[in-house]
Amino acid sequence: MGAVRTTMYLEDKDRRALELIQGRYGLATLSNAIRFSIRVVQRLDTPESAITQHLLTVRGLPRTREPGKAEALMAQAHLTSQGAQQVIAHAKAFLNRQRQRTAVHPPGLQRQAG
Repeated sequence: MGAVRTTMYLEDKDRRALELIQGRYGLATLSNAIRFSIRVVQRLDTPESAITQHLLTVRGLPRTREPGKAEALMAQAHLTSQGAQQVIAHAKAFLNRQRQRTAVHPPGLQRQAG
């Protein structure tokens, strides 16, 4: 399935966070930063209690802290971040190799036999 255009409203703090992600990981657009963030968070095996706490906070209701949950989520986020950084490093290395090959043998230029 191809990309589908979606409109969303961002607060200034959300836009700043996306720009930080965009710069940190060398992403070309804010849309790429959003997609990247979604996929990184998707890899987190977030317990339902964390989702419930987030929803309560968003709705302005008081939330109770479960001992150890925040620390566990932070540790898992850190590991996921490291994994994402490794994937990005591999992708950048691959793209650099492709650029070098293209510079040496530009597309459309064929060696002539003889």
